[in-house]
Amino acid sequence: RRALLEALDKELRRSRRYHRRLALLFLDVDHFKTINDEHGHAFGDRVLRHLTGATAALIRLADIFGRYGGEEFVIGLVECDEPMAEEVAERIRQTIARTAFEWDGHRAHITVSIGVALSTPEVATLDALIEQADRALYRAKTRGRNRVELYRPSPPA
Repeated sequence: RRALLEALDKELRRSRRYHRRLALLFLDVDHFKTINDEHGHAFGDRVLRHLTGATAALIRLADIFGRYGGEEFVIGLVECDEPMAEEVAERIRQTIARTAFEWDGHRAHITVSIGVALSTPEVATLDALIEQADRALYRAKTRGRNRVELYRPSPPA
């Protein structure tokens, strides 16, 4: 996780220096506890490896991808605008949802929820960008899961 955060922080600083956008995708496996409970932790680990391989195949080599914790993953899409970030996130979501995973006599369909945030001049730190993507992820979860949500700042009161 430390290597992931260091790479993302370095990329965020680079993107700010060269006035480029960095998109951050915060991805969470929906109902992952149920998978572990019904099929066991070994199966759950295989599911996460499957998800990792499928996701890595859908992003560029320059992008940054890693496990944040548990069943949460972070993807840093370098030099990426909002429409492209939303397209990549949606492609990942659809690919995961369409693919059944089978191993050792067990079978599961998984879905993911994805929160997307983009760097702006107002985003001073990686923690702030992660917080925005996490808020968007939370909105995806509360709106039914298996969806992509973009971070939108709350309107002033």
